[in-house]
Amino acid sequence: MPGTNANPDAAAFLKTIEDAENQANELAAFIKKLKARLARTKKVLLTKPVAAQVSALISDLDAFKSAPSAPSVERLRHSLEVELKELQRRFQDSFPDDLRNACESAGLSFTALPDGFGVGAFYVTLNREKGTAAFQFAKIDMDATVPLNASAIVERAVTLKTSLLDEPVDLAKFAADVNEAMRVALARQGTVPTTEWRVELPLVFRELTYIRMNQPKRRKSTQPGYSPCRFVVELKEFIQSTDNMQSDEQYRLETAVLENTKNPKKSIFIPRDISRSFGEGTYYQAILLRHI
Repeated sequence: MPGTNANPDAAAFLKTIEDAENQANELAAFIKKLKARLARTKKVLLTKPVAAQVSALISDLDAFKSAPSAPSVERLRHSLEVELKELQRRFQDSFPDDLRNACESAGLSFTALPDGFGVGAFYVTLNREKGTAAFQFAKIDMDATVPLNASAIVERAVTLKTSLLDEPVDLAKFAADVNEAMRVALARQGTVPTTEWRVELPLVFRELTYIRMNQPKRRKSTQPGYSPCRFVVELKEFIQSTDNMQSDEQYRLETAVLENTKNPKKSIFIPRDISRSFGEGTYYQAILLRHI
């Protein structure tokens, strides 16, 4: 039976397939039983009285008169074809409205975009051939492919929002971790400047990942691991925080040069509005810290 995370659109197909499968299983069980009875007679005919064995077989064959009917492959193919056309028609006609309604019910914003949809903070793209939907946050592909179904998409968006956006950012902890990450990254390069530190953001994220791996997880944390998406959320909130803006030793971000904006190894996109990560924003390539 399908699990709780199964695509709701699969229900009609599963019923048709399971009916044919049950027919096939009944026929297979019948054939298996018949073959076993025939094999038993063949085995004893050479050593037991022939007439008695054949008479017993004839008597037993009465039980095999009503053989189950074989599933019609042509009927199965036709049923699946009809249901598939209905699904495709429904998707074409009503999917955007279904997704909008599902978003509204879940309290998520909905935006129709040229190549996909904005579902809450996430950019959702559709692959009609594979029947899947994929998620992006701040131009970062997420490991969050789901069936091409409105309720499945919204359910995943709510789950991602809970772990990525709803969990509070510990600004003091992030500041300490970023400072350590910058120090380690600079040390790997062979020098730790005394006046101003400058480290490329992808390198800071890499070092932060190692740091977080070695830290005990908070009991109430819903983060399965430190992701680049969570890094964007924490970095944006920290850089714009009062603690940082009013600090004598203020962290600043360096805007990426044009050739680095499309290279995730050279820059990171930070949206202007974190709740609409697919909207306007800026690519940054480094973080700077001037020591006073």
